[in-house]
Amino acid sequence: MISLKFLILVRLALLAWITGVSLVMAQGIDKSTRVDIGFIGSISIPSNATLSMEPINMPDFSVYTVRRGAVTVLRIYLGNWPDFPTGPQPKLFTIQNCEARTVSYTADDLVSRDVLIEFREAPGFPQTVHFFYRALTPEVAVQADSIIESLRLSNPEACPSGNSK
Repeated sequence: MISLKFLILVRLALLAWITGVSLVMAQGIDKSTRVDIGFIGSISIPSNATLSMEPINMPDFSVYTVRRGAVTVLRIYLGNWPDFPTGPQPKLFTIQNCEARTVSYTADDLVSRDVLIEFREAPGFPQTVHFFYRALTPEVAVQADSIIESLRLSNPEACPSGNSK
C-alpha cells in the first residue's frame, strides 16, 4: 500500500515540475538570496531566479527585472515618474513599516499587480519604488508577491511621514 506521505511528495514534485518551483520551495523552505536594488535597499529572490538591471541609459531612473528562466516574474522601477495605474482605487498596505499602494487585477486566470512606495518629500533620486508584474499564473504571482514583501530599505526613515517606525 502506498503511504500518504509518498503521495504528497509525488504531488509536490509534479507541481514543482509543472510550475518550475523547486521542490524545496514547494515544501515551504525558503531558499533565497538577498540582492541589492540600487542604493535604496535589498530584496530576497529565489535561488532559481536572477536579478538584472535593464540596459537603459537614463540618469533619472533604473529598471530591474527578476526572471526565472525565460519567465519575467517581477519588474522594479526606481525613479521619480512611475507609471502607476490610475484606474481602480488602490489599496493601502505596509512594507517594512512604509505605506504602499497596490492595485491588482485578474484576467483569464492570470494575475497582474502594481505596488508603489513613495518616499518622503525630498529632492533627488529615487522618490518612488514601483514593483509590477503582468499576466502571471497564480503560483508565480505568489512568488512575485513574496519578493515584493521582502523589501528591506537602507533608510526606513525615508518612508512617508508618520509611517516609519
